Amino acid sequence: MCGISTPAGIRSARKWLKDRRGRELSAEEIVHYGKVVTALGETIRLIGDVDGVIEVNGGWPVK
Repeated sequence: MCGISTPAGIRSARKWLKDRRGRELSAEEIVHYGKVVTALGETIRLIGDVDGVIEVNGGWPVK
C-alpha cells in the first residue's frame, strides 16, 4: 500500500465508538460516524486503485 495507514483510521473509528460506550448516541453522532466509516471505506478502495495503476505501470517509481 501507499504511505497511508488505513489501519490507523480504523483504530480511530473503533476508539471513537469505545469512548462513547454505555451511552446512547445522538442522531447527529450516528450520521457523523456513518460518514467517517464511508470515507474510510472509500479511502481503502482508492488506495487499491492507485496500487493497481502503479503495478500496471511497472511499479514504483512510476516512469
